[in-house]
Amino acid sequence: MQPHKLAPIRKRYIIYGAGAIGSAIGAMLARGGNAVTLVGRHRHMKAIREEGLRIDGLLGEYRVENLSAVEKIEDLDLIDLPDYLLLCVKSFDTTGAAREISSSGLVGKNTFVVSLQKALLGLMEEAFSVAQGEGSAQFQSFEEYLDLFFGKLLPATVAHNSSMLQDIRKGRATEIESINGEVIKRGKAMGIDTPYNETVYNLVKAKVALHGSGTGND
Repeated sequence: MQPHKLAPIRKRYIIYGAGAIGSAIGAMLARGGNAVTLVGRHRHMKAIREEGLRIDGLLGEYRVENLSAVEKIEDLDLIDLPDYLLLCVKSFDTTGAAREISSSGLVGKNTFVVSLQKALLGLMEEAFSVAQGEGSAQFQSFEEYLDLFFGKLLPATVAHNSSMLQDIRKGRATEIESINGEVIKRGKAMGIDTPYNETVYNLVKAKVALHGSGTGND
């Protein structure tokens, strides 16, 4: 007898500050069957409303059309509050965005507010800085790499479980030492701080310890 497969749970997302990063994340969520509304600048939102959002990924090109796109919170339908509000504004816009959101009635008691502006970018920028310091960076700038990452690499792999996550779940040794650990070690050798990588490194080591496995490359 085949095991019963549960249907995906449809969630409502609002992406506040939907530029390149927020829009790419929103497209992936919408493609997964979630209800997604982007809040961003007029020109970008108008183009999405009229033509959909085009993604160019490693596995091909596709267009996402089941997205809502507005310029202001006032344009949102607040009858059904979001399950998640993803904050994607730049760091210097955070205070103003938080003030606007808190007074809008947009966040309900069951709404999770998640800031995406720092963590992932911090990890990537630290790694790029280390590579650049060693002269091994393959891109002229961090921004150039971001265009590739969010335009091609991430959309093609967003539905995948990383090998490290699979290792942790199965109690196996992870590659944390040779990935984030290597960024930390090389950064220290050049006097480059890597606080985001150190945080992830420590979190993974703690998680692995709870599962009773090592952190090497066994």
